[in-house]
Amino acid sequence: MKLPNADRLDVPKAKVVDYLLSSTHPQGRHKAVFFRAFGFSLAAWDQLAAALRQHGVANDVTTAEDALWPTLYCRR
Repeated sequence: MKLPNADRLDVPKAKVVDYLLSSTHPQGRHKAVFFRAFGFSLAAWDQLAAALRQHGVANDVTTAEDALWPTLYCRR
């Protein structure tokens, strides 16, 4: 199954800069180590945002969990 509305994915700058690539965020700093190992950087944060959007468009969802808000789609 494809991610619903994948063509409208929003990856906000704050989510990438202040969380995914932040070396000081309590949870995000671990993700930053991972993403930086693949060449992503704060200076080019938009490249990670574009890669995440492309991933959502190109790959199938394997599970979906209904939650109060929003529905969580996962690729495992």
